[in-house]
Formats: sequence, structure tokens, C-alpha cells
Amino acid sequence: VKLKIPVCNEHDEQLKYYCETCSELVCVYCTVKEHNGHKHDSVKKMATKHRTELKEITAPLGGMITNLRETNDNIEKVMKKLRKQGEEVDKKIDQYYGELVEKLLKQKDEVKQQAHDAASQKEKAVITQLDEVASLQVELMSMKDLSDALEESSDQEALSAKNEVTDRVQRLTKKYKKLKTEPVKSAAMDFV
Repeated sequence: VKLKIPVCNEHDEQLKYYCETCSELVCVYCTVKEHNGHKHDSVKKMATKHRTELKEITAPLGGMITNLRETNDNIEKVMKKLRKQGEEVDKKIDQYYGELVEKLLKQKDEVKQQAHDAASQKEKAVITQLDEVASLQVELMSMKDLSDALEESSDQEALSAKNEVTDRVQRLTKKYKKLKTEPVKSAAMDFV
């Protein structure tokens, strides 16, 4: 499928050049009129240059995605351990209070409830972290997919997407750097 080259609204000529100074497609007449003295070159050359830049900009995404997958696995392990510890806490509480006299049964129920509340609070913290990791992972994979799609896009699409992709990658990189990739440390529980 041959893509139709866009036409200049002012000169009715094909937009075969890219003005790097203004970050826009221009026709041959625009290069000598409105964009005279600006840095411009053929769409093909500029698209190749911008694709290379986009590839460099998005290169770290793969490592971030891999790191987030590992982080996700670690958090899930902490979740399993937390649940197992919660079950062990229940057993220890039952054993400890089962040996006490009947007047301590009320105290037993209160302590069990506190343990469940603490486990619930800690689990919420881990779930929140897991949600943040999953959300960023989806955003990064979406950005990587867009970058991959731009490899096959028209020159004009690649050029017009550069600024948006760059901004999104910078925003996602900042978000990634702020993200806590170690599982929440306060997840461990025990009784007595």
C-alpha cells in the first residue's frame, strides 16, 4: 500500500521536507519562504534521524518492563508469605489461648481481631504497591508497543509522534524512578 504524501495548504505542493527548527512538515516553497534560514531536510532523512532518536529514547523501556516483572514476582511472593504467616498467627493464637481458662476467651477474640486487622492493613499496603507496579508496567508496555508501531509507520507519523513519545517516556521514566521496587518491608507478621 502506497501512502499518499500530504499536501501544503498554502502552496498545494507535497510536504516532502521537514523543518527541524519549527518541527513541522513543509513543501519546497515553504523552505524558501516562511522557513528560509531554518534547518530543514528531506522527510526521508529526517524521519530516519528521528526514528533513531526514538529508538534510543525508548531503549530503556525493555529493562524497566523486565525489572517490573521481577518486582511483581517478588511482591506476589511477599503476599503469599504474608498470608501464610497470617494463618500461622491464627494457629498460634488458638493454641496459646486454648490452654487458658474460660475467662480469657474474650481476650483471645480481641487479640485475634487485632491480628487480622494488622494483617489486613499490611496486605492493603502490599496490594497498593502491586497495583502501582502493574499500572506502570501496563503504561510502559503500551509505550513500547507504540514505539514498535512507529517503526512501521509513515515518515510523517513518526515525525509527528516524536515529541509526544519523548514526553511520555520522560514522564514514565520519572514515575518509574519514584516507584518503590522493593516489596513493602512492614509485611512480616508474627505472634508472641
